[in-house]
Amino acid sequence: MNKIKQTEPSMATASGVGILAAAMVALLATFIDLTPEQITALTSVIILASGVISGWLIRRQVYSPATVAGLSEDGQSQLE
Repeated sequence: MNKIKQTEPSMATASGVGILAAAMVALLATFIDLTPEQITALTSVIILASGVISGWLIRRQVYSPATVAGLSEDGQSQLE
């Protein structure tokens, strides 16, 4: 997993968040007495939140080539 995280951080992050979202939906549907409409609504909210969280986490980990080039020209040796 660590090698995938180093070479494909976007894919690893999105996959991890997607797995957690699927687990949350499965747990909610199994252990909480909800109607099908409520399960559908909660699933929609969880899917929406997982997309936002994935985007936020990916943005924190991945830099565009232009950003890296700009940082290299400024003499910064480490990305934050």
